[in-house]
Amino acid sequence: MDLKAYMRQAFTIKRLINASKSRIEELQAMAEWARGVGLKVQASRKIDPMGDLIATITDQKECLLRDCSRLMELQREIKDVTELVKRDEYRLILSERYVKLKSWETIATECNYSLTHVMRIHRRAMLELQNAMLGYSKGD
Repeated sequence: MDLKAYMRQAFTIKRLINASKSRIEELQAMAEWARGVGLKVQASRKIDPMGDLIATITDQKECLLRDCSRLMELQREIKDVTELVKRDEYRLILSERYVKLKSWETIATECNYSLTHVMRIHRRAMLELQNAMLGYSKGD
């Protein structure tokens, strides 16, 4: 996996988390509706729509927790990797983008830079990071 793909993994996991949250909200709304119309939990597993719904919600919440754990671990790894970059400005841009998952526009606004300048800094930061990682792996 190339460096950019590695760094972008957090965005993918964040999207999965958001999708899971939405799905859980939908399922919970369905469960509320089902309670309102009087569906009861049946003793038999064969005909238990409410039980199935609750089990699906529970499964979805477990997936959400796993994804949240993966995201936190990946963000920790990325933070550690960005420490290989010497320039504070470069580390800041990398951290804002790949650890805090901010948009380019937000980073530019918060840093009081143009979007073009942020992209330029990012390009240089990624190059320095790639070189640092190559040097780090050669030193092992």
